[in-house]
Amino acid sequence: MIVYRTTDKIPVKMGEHTVLISPLSHEQYAEVTSKMRYEGGQVVQDQSSMIAAALRFSIKGFSTTAEVTFHDGRDFELEWDGDLLSKESLDTLYQILGTGTMAVIGTNVTAGTIKDLPIVQTKRQEKSVPVKKKRA
Repeated sequence: MIVYRTTDKIPVKMGEHTVLISPLSHEQYAEVTSKMRYEGGQVVQDQSSMIAAALRFSIKGFSTTAEVTFHDGRDFELEWDGDLLSKESLDTLYQILGTGTMAVIGTNVTAGTIKDLPIVQTKRQEKSVPVKKKRA
């Protein structure tokens, strides 16, 4: 079983785009799930707010083979509010990736099921085995 640290940057491939994500810490998970409330004895989830919060916490990078520029010709780059993805960058990623893709990433991050996303597999480093030289 592969597990991820909250400091890991996991490459998730979505078409021609790759998003680097990290799992939520327990504090971040608590903040994301605090968007749930009770109404009439039923749990009501503000899923849009939950997904947006999870994405702001978890997205650590973005790359693409497509040319992504703003209308004024500037290249798109992620911007940060401290350690969090900025709201403006999140909004732009929604335009680039689409609401459905962002929902899939955010839902899996919130549920702790990052392993179900299309993670870019890296080759494991082979361990070198010492070779004894034959004596002459």
